[in-house]
Amino acid sequence: MKSIVFLDFDGVLFDTVEEAYTVAVNTKMYEDKTFPEHAIDMFREYRPLIGPAWQYYYILESIVYHKELIPTKDFLYTEETRAFENDFFQSRKALKHRDFRAWIELNKKYDFLDKLKNLDKTKKDAVAFFIITTKDKQTVLDLLSINHIDFISQDHIFGAKSFQQYGSKRNIIEKVLGKQEYQAIFVDDSHKHLSLCENIRNLQLLQASWGYIDQTSPQQYLATEDEVLSAIQTIGER
Repeated sequence: MKSIVFLDFDGVLFDTVEEAYTVAVNTKMYEDKTFPEHAIDMFREYRPLIGPAWQYYYILESIVYHKELIPTKDFLYTEETRAFENDFFQSRKALKHRDFRAWIELNKKYDFLDKLKNLDKTKKDAVAFFIITTKDKQTVLDLLSINHIDFISQDHIFGAKSFQQYGSKRNIIEKVLGKQEYQAIFVDDSHKHLSLCENIRNLQLLQASWGYIDQTSPQQYLATEDEVLSAIQTIGER
């Protein structure tokens, strides 16, 4: 029986709020806008509402123009948000090219990543780890490489393009699982992504309590770092 662990990236392995904010305010669309002193605090407060990068547009509009942030169900992928999305990724590429070390330091790894890295090698070798994220894959590869994470295969990373292709993390997970016999765990800080997977057989859902948690959403999947690690350590034994 296969043991499989699916991991989100932002809010599970890395705290990337500072990086995303820096990228966003340096886009051509927003580089000349005036942001209040506490803008990054507002950005962090709104971060649990965000999935794909184009949705940052709505946060910035709210902060710059003092607009009420609309419910996430009303976040629409429009010509404007598509243009912002392209702008955002170009801004990230430029920041990385200008000073890669400074860009790296904007991404703060969680203790959970080190604890995962320090798991017994036999256990890591026995588990197939996957990353499913709305972040671009190259950025994921850069951050894993600089932190010497070598137990997650490159072809086990599903980034923004995969998310766009398959439409949801659930669809990606179901594609990976297929019809094989397995026990699996899905760790994400978004209740929305987890709840969409509720009826997938033999899949344990765990919400990373250290991530970007929307306090208004149900919290039945909430788990600490140690609880998640314990679940990973015992997968295949249940």
